[in-house]
Amino acid sequence: MDRRNKAKDVLIFSFFTIILISLICVNGYYINLYNEENKTMGCENMHVLVLTGSPRKKGTTAQLAEAFIRGAEGAGHKVDRFDTAFMKVSPCKACYACKPDKKSCSIKDDMAPLIGDDGLLLQADVIVFITPIYYFTMTAQLKIVLDRIYAIG
Repeated sequence: MDRRNKAKDVLIFSFFTIILISLICVNGYYINLYNEENKTMGCENMHVLVLTGSPRKKGTTAQLAEAFIRGAEGAGHKVDRFDTAFMKVSPCKACYACKPDKKSCSIKDDMAPLIGDDGLLLQADVIVFITPIYYFTMTAQLKIVLDRIYAIG
């Protein structure tokens, strides 16, 4: 096996590992999207937030996100989707305006629906990250969003 094929296999394995890990929700429940009866195991009517990281609108990551959302909605869950690559999100400035008095982030951009006082991140029971793997990690667009979550933490 040459280097190129081995690297490709590692990336494919990493991609699917990230997807499988992301199916585990923060409270330890698991949404079973492959159950023919569209039932869940231990959780019903959850609020699911899907964060995608791909800059390709019709790529495999978008297709995977759409399939996940169809399955979650079919199981009776409320789903919100945030496509990080198509939003105007600035990186964290480390100004700490969000920390002393638990004020909101000083940066005014498309992150407001996620990290506002009653933002989607605080409402979500489950957060699902769907991203291609670039250089053995998530995309830069998704990483910027994750860094900005610091404002609510």
